[in-house]
Amino acid sequence: MLVTLSCVFIASCSDRIRGDVLSKVRRPSGEATAILSRTDGGATVSYGYYVYLQRDSDGLIQAVLNVSDTDKDPIMRWEGPNKLVLIAPCGRIYSYSNSFLIYHSDKDWKEIYIGLDNTGLCK
Repeated sequence: MLVTLSCVFIASCSDRIRGDVLSKVRRPSGEATAILSRTDGGATVSYGYYVYLQRDSDGLIQAVLNVSDTDKDPIMRWEGPNKLVLIAPCGRIYSYSNSFLIYHSDKDWKEIYIGLDNTGLCK
C-alpha cells in the first residue's frame, strides 16, 4: 500500500505504454481510460499483452495486467463507473492489480476496482 500511495503523488511512477495500442475504452463517467497493448513476445512467447489505466487529471499511466500465452486478445469491459473487468480466458498472468486511484472533481480520491476473468494456462 505504501508503494501505491507514493506513486499517486510522484509522476515518475507512471508507466510507459509498451508495444502497439490495440484499443482504448473510456470510463463511462470520464476521468480515466483503459488501454490494451500488444508486445512482441520474443523468443519464448508469440505475444504479450498489457492493460493500462490512464488518469485524465495528471496523465498518470499504470499497468494493471500483463498476460501472455493467450489464445486471443484480452477484452476490457466497464461494468459501471467504478469497475473494469478484464477477460483473458486463459494465459500466463505476470502481473495484475485489482485497483486504481483517480482524482474526482470534488477533490476526493475515488477508486476503480479491476476484476479479472482467467481460468489459468491455455491447453
